[in-house]
Amino acid sequence: RMNTGVQRIVHGSGGVEGVILDDGTELKANVVLSSAGYVETQRMTERLNGLYWATIAFMIAISVAVIASRVMEKRWPTVPLITAVFVLVMGGLTLYMDSEVFIMVKPTLVNLLFAGILLGGLLRGKLFLKSLFGPNLSMPDEVWRALTLRFGLWFVFLGVLNEVLRRSLTIDDWTSFKTFGLPILSVVFMASQFPLLNRHAEQPEQPDQPAE
Repeated sequence: RMNTGVQRIVHGSGGVEGVILDDGTELKANVVLSSAGYVETQRMTERLNGLYWATIAFMIAISVAVIASRVMEKRWPTVPLITAVFVLVMGGLTLYMDSEVFIMVKPTLVNLLFAGILLGGLLRGKLFLKSLFGPNLSMPDEVWRALTLRFGLWFVFLGVLNEVLRRSLTIDDWTSFKTFGLPILSVVFMASQFPLLNRHAEQPEQPDQPAE
């Protein structure tokens, strides 16, 4: 007789694979008989389905947005296109692997990858943020270097934070933070960069006024 309840019924490869208990223990089983009632059993088996459908919806939405931008602007938008590639690759892996662990690890991988690109480029003298946003935002290179460093460290922070939270929270609490807490943190971080941008953004030259 178990001394703990069932947290989730594990499913994959077209069938049930076992159960995860409230204390984190995973029991393998080909058949699971539930006495919890239909609604509670569905909740335990379908907890991840919402994440999978959300992943599919996001993949479709970002693909439509990029295609619409291509049609309206007659060119491929650089930043949304790069983002879409990451979303489609990581989203595809999420669906293929059908793994709760991968869903929770994915933000760590993505954030550290972005951090590696920005900080690695900075060490090599490459200012990737300037390449992406430079046509719309004219600033001295030293400001782009400072901004690149800040964003690189921000992505490192997000990767480390996700690892801490995924190891200490339930998937429901982790999902709630990712849905509500992370956007708030991101808004705060972006807002903290405005003083730097406003201080150093170069204004377009004004035409000379005729002498009176």
